[in-house]
Amino acid sequence: MAEETDLTGLYVAVPIYFAAMACAAIWAHSRTNALEASGKDKLTAHYLGGRAFGPLLTAGTMFASLFSGYTVVGIPNEAYRTGWLALRWIPSVLIITFGYMGTGPRLRKAGLVRNHQSPADFMTDRYCSQILRYTVVFLMLFPSIIYLVAQVTAIKSTFNSIFRLDVDAAWPVILIMFIILIFEWVGGLTSVALTDGVQGIIMTVAFMAIPIVIKRQFGGWNSLDLNEYPKPSFYQNPSGDSQWLLWNFSVVNFGFFSLPHLLQRTYSSGSMKALKGGYMALLIGPWLMMLPGIFMGTVGVQILADAGNPNPPNPFAAILEEMMKFGGFPQAVGIIAFTSSLAGIMSTADSLIIAVSQVISSELVYPCRPNATPTFVTLVGKATSLVTVCVALLIGLFANQGISQLGAIQFAVSLQTVPMFLVGLFATNDRTDCHPWSLAAGGLIGAASSFILHFAYMNVPERVTFPLDTGVTGLVINIFCVAVSEAMRRKLFAVKGEQSIKPLLGEVGEVLEADLYHNRPTWDKPHINRFGAVPLTPRFMWSIMDGVYEPMTKPWYNFAVFILVLVITPLVPEKLPPLDESGLFFVYAPAVVRGMPWWAFKIIIFSLLLTITLLGAVASIPNEFPIDRKKIEMEGIDPNMVPLTNEELGRRSSYDEVNLGIRNRRSSIANNMRSRGLSLVKPDPYADLPAKRNLSNMVSSDLVEKLANLEKMDPDIEEVSEES
Repeated sequence: MAEETDLTGLYVAVPIYFAAMACAAIWAHSRTNALEASGKDKLTAHYLGGRAFGPLLTAGTMFASLFSGYTVVGIPNEAYRTGWLALRWIPSVLIITFGYMGTGPRLRKAGLVRNHQSPADFMTDRYCSQILRYTVVFLMLFPSIIYLVAQVTAIKSTFNSIFRLDVDAAWPVILIMFIILIFEWVGGLTSVALTDGVQGIIMTVAFMAIPIVIKRQFGGWNSLDLNEYPKPSFYQNPSGDSQWLLWNFSVVNFGFFSLPHLLQRTYSSGSMKALKGGYMALLIGPWLMMLPGIFMGTVGVQILADAGNPNPPNPFAAILEEMMKFGGFPQAVGIIAFTSSLAGIMSTADSLIIAVSQVISSELVYPCRPNATPTFVTLVGKATSLVTVCVALLIGLFANQGISQLGAIQFAVSLQTVPMFLVGLFATNDRTDCHPWSLAAGGLIGAASSFILHFAYMNVPERVTFPLDTGVTGLVINIFCVAVSEAMRRKLFAVKGEQSIKPLLGEVGEVLEADLYHNRPTWDKPHINRFGAVPLTPRFMWSIMDGVYEPMTKPWYNFAVFILVLVITPLVPEKLPPLDESGLFFVYAPAVVRGMPWWAFKIIIFSLLLTITLLGAVASIPNEFPIDRKKIEMEGIDPNMVPLTNEELGRRSSYDEVNLGIRNRRSSIANNMRSRGLSLVKPDPYADLPAKRNLSNMVSSDLVEKLANLEKMDPDIEEVSEES
C-alpha cells in the first residue's frame, strides 16, 4: 500500500477534488433555477439541462460518462494479467462511437421535431405500442442498474485500498454515493455534466503523465527483454478462442448508444456541433486513456517482478506505489492517478443515477399521474434517485457475488435494443418496417437467451466446447425471431393490397388517430398527443432528414468500418512462437515491432485507421440541420416537420399536453402556404397568428427566436429579413 507520506498528499488531493465537485454543483443549481425562471418546465431543466449544452460541456460529460472507473483501474489490471489482448478496448470504444454517431443525428432531429425528452420517447412515438415501450424500458433499466451496482463495488474497493481501510468497510462508499446523490438533487444533469467535465480533466491529466513517468524511470516497451520478461506468453499469438472473443467484444458494445445515460446526452446537447464535439472526444479518448493504461499494465509486469511483488491483488495500485517512491513529479502523478480512479467511478455513477431516475419517473410514474405537474414528477424523480442509490448500495454491499455474474451480461442485454432502434430509425417504408410486437418478442427472447447461455453454458467450464459471446449470440437469436414473426404476421394477417404508408398531413394542430400496425387492442396504444399531429412513419422519418448528410446511410461507409473491425482482429495462427518445456523461453524469437508483438502493433495501426475514418465521418456531419430556404419559399414545407425552437421545447404542464407554441407556429406556416397557393393544408382555427411573414424565417429556429424577441419590443413587427 501507499507510504504514509503518499497518504498525506491524498488527504489533500481528495478533499480538493470533492470541493471542486461541490462548486460545480452549486453553479449548476443556479443555472437550473435560471432555466426554470425562463419558462422551461422542471423536467427539462433537471433531466436535460435545458437542452442547451455547448460543445465543451457535451464533450466533457460524454467523455467522462464512457471512460469510467474500469478505464482507470480495470484496463491496467487487465493488461497486467492478459497482456496486449487488453487492446480489445480500443476498437470496442470506436464501435461504440460508430453506433452513437450513426444514430445520434436522427434521434436528435426526431427529438427536435417531435419534442422527445425521455430516452424511451422515440420508441413510444415511432411505434405507439405499450408492449414495445415497456420492453425498451426494461432493456434500458436492467443493464443500467447492474452497471450502477458495479460502480458501488468499485468505489468501495478503490477508496478502501487507497486509504488502507478495512476491505469490508462500508461507510466510505455510503458517504460517497450520498454525496453524488446530493449533487444530482442540487443541479440535475447540469451538475452531472459539470462534475463530469472536472473528472474527465483529472483522468486525462493522470493518464497522459503516467506513461511519461514510467518511460523515464523504468523504460518503455522497447526496454523489455524477451528473455527475461516474466510473462513470455504475452508475446505469443493469441489463441483462436481469444481472437474470436476479441471480435465479438467489439460487436457487443455497439449497443451502448441505447443506454439511457448516453441518450440523455443526445437530447441535452444544444446543437449538432456540440454533439460532434462529443463524438470526437470519444474517438480520441481511447488513445488518451486506454493505450496508456495498457502500456502501464504490460510494462508493470516487469516493474513489479523487479520489485519482488509479481502477484499483487491490485496491480494498478502496486505500480503507482512503485512510481511514487521516486518522490517529486512521479509522486504527484501517482496522487493525481489515485484521485482519477475515484473520479472515473463517480463520473459514471452520477450519470447512471440521473438516467435511471428519468426513465422511471417519466416512463413509469408520469403515465400513472398524467395530470401531475413537471415539478411534482421531478420530486418523484429525486425520490427515485434516493431509492436507486439505496438499492444499489444494498446489492453492492451484500450481494456482490451474484451481481458480478449479472454484470457479465449487462451489455449483452442492452445490445438487444439495437434491432428496435435501427429498424425504427432507418426503415424506409412498411415493407422494411417491423411490427412493434415482433421487435418486442425478439428483444425479450434475445435477452432471455443471453441469460440462459451465460448461466447454463458459459458459466459452467466443463460444458464449454466453443466460446460464445452471450450478447452477440442473443442478438442473432433476436434478429431470427423478429424475421420469423414478421414473416408469419405478413403471411397470416397482412391486409390484402396494403400499400406503403404515406405521410399524413391532416389538419395542423389536430391530433390524428392513425394505427399503422393493425389489429391491436386499445390498451397497447399509448397517448402520443405531445409528439405532434401526425404519426412518425418511416417515410416521415426520412423526410425530416432530407438534406442531412448521414455516413451510416452510406453502404460503402458501413462496409469500410466492417472490414476495418475484421482486420483489427489478429487473425493469426494461435500460440506461436511456441515455448520450450520450461515455459519460460521461446523455441524461436517472436516477431516484435517497437517492443510489442507484431499482432498487437497491427491492432493499434488498424484501430488508428478506423479512428481516422470515423473522425472524417464526424467532420462530414453538418454542424446544424440545413434549411433550404429557396426550396421552402418556392415549394413550401410540411408544417408537421418544422422543428421546435429551444423556447418551445420542454414546456409541458402535464403528461400528454399538446405543445401550443409549435402548434400555433405550424398553423401560421400552413396559413402562409395556403395564402400563396402552396398547400391545401387546412389552417388551425384556434391559431391567430400573422400569415404573411417570410416563410423560411418562420421555419428557421434561430430566426423564430429572434422574431419573438423583436415582437416583445415592437408588437407591430410582422417579418424578419433573411439577412437578420
